[in-house]
Amino acid sequence: CNLSIQQWNHFRNEERQRRLDNASQLEANRLAKILHDSQQRHYFITDKTMHTTLLRTQQKAAITIQRAYKDWKKKLQSKRMQTEEYIHLKSQKENWAARQIQIAWRSHCRHRDFLAR
Repeated sequence: CNLSIQQWNHFRNEERQRRLDNASQLEANRLAKILHDSQQRHYFITDKTMHTTLLRTQQKAAITIQRAYKDWKKKLQSKRMQTEEYIHLKSQKENWAARQIQIAWRSHCRHRDFLAR
């Protein structure tokens, strides 16, 4: 090796500086990667939370709509039953009146036939 001591020290210092720079660059890259990963994790968690919240909101809305539909259906059925009951009672009254007339007419005819004998 034909290097002088001065050249050797200069080379050694440059090599040490190059390694230190390389190590600091690697450390900076590692920290940047950790920061980037934590940001990505934060974005993922935020996105997942928003998605979960959206799903919950949609589920609550669907449940509310289902309940409203069931209530509406129950009210409609109740109204229909009331209408049918009203129609039935009305027809029963009409039938009752017709039966009363029929009974009265029969008894009148019988009485007339009895008097005609």
